[in-house]
Amino acid sequence: MLSLSWNDGKSRHFEAAASQTAREIAIDTLAKGFGVKANQIVPIHRLGNVFEILAELYPDSAVSSVSRKGALQSFTGTKLTVDNVGRINQFTGYKSFFAPAANQETGVIENLEQISSKTGALAIVDATEWIGRTKNLPAGEILIAKASSWAGPNSVCFIISKDQSIEIDARKRAQLMPDDFALLWAASAFENLGDISETEERIRGFSIEICGALASFNQITIHGDKHALPHLISFDIKNVDSETAALTFDKFAIAVGSGSACAVSNSQSSHVLEAMGVASAGNVRLSIPLDFEQKDVDFFVEKLPAIVAELSQTL
Repeated sequence: MLSLSWNDGKSRHFEAAASQTAREIAIDTLAKGFGVKANQIVPIHRLGNVFEILAELYPDSAVSSVSRKGALQSFTGTKLTVDNVGRINQFTGYKSFFAPAANQETGVIENLEQISSKTGALAIVDATEWIGRTKNLPAGEILIAKASSWAGPNSVCFIISKDQSIEIDARKRAQLMPDDFALLWAASAFENLGDISETEERIRGFSIEICGALASFNQITIHGDKHALPHLISFDIKNVDSETAALTFDKFAIAVGSGSACAVSNSQSSHVLEAMGVASAGNVRLSIPLDFEQKDVDFFVEKLPAIVAELSQTL
C-alpha cells in the first residue's frame, strides 16, 4: 500500500496508510504523545474558543482567580482565591473547577490533586504552559494544551480528556477545527521535541543560574517559589514599571514579557500578581525557550548589571 511521508523524514509518525488523511495522522500522533485515544483529543482554533466550549460543557465551574482573563470571563462560577504564591486556598462545594496547572505568570505549580480530593470536583486544567515542557501530564480530567508551548503554531489548541470522548457539537467542532497544515505542524513539533526530561533538566539548570543572578540585586524581587515550571521566571525591579523595564531589556537585546501574561497591552498590570496580593510596580516575565543555550544564559548574566544600573538611574 502507498504511504505518506511528511517533512524531512526525521518525524517517525508521518508514515501512514494512504487512506488516512493528514488530519487523522496529526491527531493520532498527538493522541499517542498525550497517552489518550484519538477521540479524546479535540483540536480547536484559538484559545478563546476553548474557554467558551468548556464553559458551555461545564456551566458554573468555579475558577481560580489567577486563570487567564479569557477563562475568568467565560466561567461564571465562584472565583477561587489564592495564597501569596498563587495556589488556590479556597475549598468549597463545587462540582467542577477551572485552574492553571501552573501559574501563568510565575510558573508555580498548583496542587490539583489536593483540590480534587478535598472537593470531589472535576478538574478542568489549563496546561498550556505545561505540556511539552515537562514529561508527565498534570492532574485533572480535562486538559487544555497549546501547540506554541512545544514550538508549534500559536493558534492551535487542544482539549484533552483523560477518561472519555469529548461531546462537542459536530458543526461547532468542524467550524473551529484548525487547518490540516497547522495540525501537521503541531504534531511534527511535538514529536521532534526529543527527550522532554532531558530538556526540562537543562532548562531548569539555566533557570537556577538566571535566578541566582537576579537575586544578587537588592532591587529585584523574584515571585513564586521553587516548586515551579522550569522555564518561567517572574520578577520586578523596585519602583520600576513593567513597560520601562521591558524597553530597557530590549535595548540590551534581551526579550522579556511585562505586565499581565495574557493582556493585549503589555502596560496592563498583572491581575495574577494582584490576586496573589503582591505589591509590584510592574513585573517582568522571562520565558526560557526550548532552544536556549548556555551562551544565552551567559549573555543575560553579563548584561544584567548594566540593565539594573540604567533602570536605577530612571528613579
